[in-house]
Amino acid sequence: MHVMRVSRPRTRTVTTDHTSDTSVALGGADRVVFKHPGIALLGIGLFAVCLATVAGPWMLGQEIVDHGSQAGGGTHLRWVGWVILILPLALTFWVLRVRTVVDGDGIRSVRILGATSIAWADIDGLRIAKNGAVYAVRTDRSEVRLPAVTVGQLSRLAFASGGRIPDPSADAVALDRVDADRVESAQ
Repeated sequence: MHVMRVSRPRTRTVTTDHTSDTSVALGGADRVVFKHPGIALLGIGLFAVCLATVAGPWMLGQEIVDHGSQAGGGTHLRWVGWVILILPLALTFWVLRVRTVVDGDGIRSVRILGATSIAWADIDGLRIAKNGAVYAVRTDRSEVRLPAVTVGQLSRLAFASGGRIPDPSADAVALDRVDADRVESAQ
C-alpha cells in the first residue's frame, strides 16, 4: 500500500525574546514566536532558594506556636511550606508556556489556561495599553492580549505579519521626515 504524504511548505521557526530581538533576520515565510526570555528562569530559581529559607522550617515538620490560641497548643502548619513553594513552580510554568505565535495563518495567543487563534482576516489592528501591553483588536472590536510582545517588538511583529499589520515605527519615521521638511521650509 502506497501512502501519499502531503508536503507543507517548510517554515523556519524564529524565537524572539527580549534579549535576542535583532539577532536573527526574519524571512517572509517564517513562523515567529514571541516568548519570555529564558534568563527569567534564573530569577525564579533564586526566588525559590529565598522562599526555601522561609518555608524550610514548616516543611521539615517544626511546629509553629500560635501564642494567641485559646486551646493552649501549637498549630501545626507543615502544609504552608509546601504551598509557598508552589509559587516558583507556577512562575516557571508561566515563563515556559505563555507566548505569541505569528505565522501565515494568523496570530495565536497562548496563555496559561488556553490559547486563542485569530485569522488575519479577523484582525482590525493593534492597541497599545498605557502599561505597554499589546492587544490584537478583532473586527468585532473584541481584544486579545498578545503575551510577550512589547512595544519595542512591534516592527518585528509587523514584518512577521507579512505587511498585514502596519509598522508603527515606519509611521513614526515618516512623521519625523514630514516635521523635518516643515522646519526646513519654514526657515
